[in-house]
Amino acid sequence: MKKLLSLAVLILFITSLVASFVEGNVLFKSDVLITKTGYNSGIVVTDQTWFNDIADEYLISIIDTLYTISSGEFQGYYYIAEFDKSFGIEDLINKLEKESYIEYAEPNHEMELFGINTNDAYASTSWGLEKIGMNQVWADQLAFGNGIKVAVLDTGIDLGITPYGIHPDLDDNLWDDGSVESQMLV
Repeated sequence: MKKLLSLAVLILFITSLVASFVEGNVLFKSDVLITKTGYNSGIVVTDQTWFNDIADEYLISIIDTLYTISSGEFQGYYYIAEFDKSFGIEDLINKLEKESYIEYAEPNHEMELFGINTNDAYASTSWGLEKIGMNQVWADQLAFGNGIKVAVLDTGIDLGITPYGIHPDLDDNLWDDGSVESQMLV
């Protein structure tokens, strides 16, 4: 057991040496909605007094909602905030996590998918590629060739409602079975 614990600590230490994050950015989850109401001398002002105190102390200039989950296990409000880089990220994280409204806070880690050899301009934003083993598929050249058909059954396809528009790989490649339901989707 001691060897396993020592190995885990060593792995965490090495990971922390090579991990990088966006300086001046922090991600956090709150149990309460934080609404930006304006700015005061370049510092963000919100409808939450407790957050305004932190914003004043750490010179937080931006707070943006990443997403909101309204029910279930992950229910909450997820934010990114930009603070003055002269402050340490750990200090801000500790300050945020002392607040009863904050479930957790963490650095905005920069992630890089190692070994990916793809021509997909959106690969860096597709967090699931590494999770499903695409690095190995690309490394073994298994994903290239004619006649390969791939089916993705997904209810979360972005059909261009966001500012990014529909992904070019999906444009003109969505299957339409001719039903009324699919006509409404495509």
